[in-house]
Order: sequence, then structure tokens, then C-alpha cells
Amino acid sequence: MKKLLFKCSNEYCSFQEILKADTTAVKIGDTCFICNEGTILGEELYKEIDATQFPTLAKYHPKQIWDAVDRLQERDPTTTEHMALVNLEMDLHQQELMS
Repeated sequence: MKKLLFKCSNEYCSFQEILKADTTAVKIGDTCFICNEGTILGEELYKEIDATQFPTLAKYHPKQIWDAVDRLQERDPTTTEHMALVNLEMDLHQQELMS
């Protein structure tokens, strides 16, 4: 599940929460309920890829990797996050060797 960092556009406001992307508690563009001045902004968060465990994947932007992991898990719901990362690492490494 992707997560979003929700925060207020007002630099003096303390509102900042990390929530699931499908939350209905906070909506991007709404007026901040803490300061009533700024608007709510959202920024996607992705886990960093461990470069020692997945050196090939670490070369790519985390959004690309996690989107690919999501697609693999949609095709086969039994695929764990770690299995998807291992498969992607092997596939990309093999592609690099062939080019």
C-alpha cells in the first residue's frame, strides 16, 4: 500500500501526517484544519531500496521499482514484496549484462 505525506502549505503550521494513499480523513487541496490558512499538500513516499541487497534496483528511482512490485503483486497476489524485489533484481541485472 502506497503512503502519502500530508502536510500544510503554511510553513508555520505543524500539520504533517503519513497516511495510506486511499485515506478519506484528509484530502489534498482542502484548507488545513490546524491553522485554517494553508492548504493540504500530498507527497508520495517510497521505501528506499537497500543497495547492498539489490545493487541493480538501487540504480533506479524508487517509484519505478515500487510500481513494478505493485504490478507483480497484482498479477500474483501470493508474491511477497521481497520475492518481487528479488525477481526484479535478477531480471534487470540480466538485461544489463545483455546490453
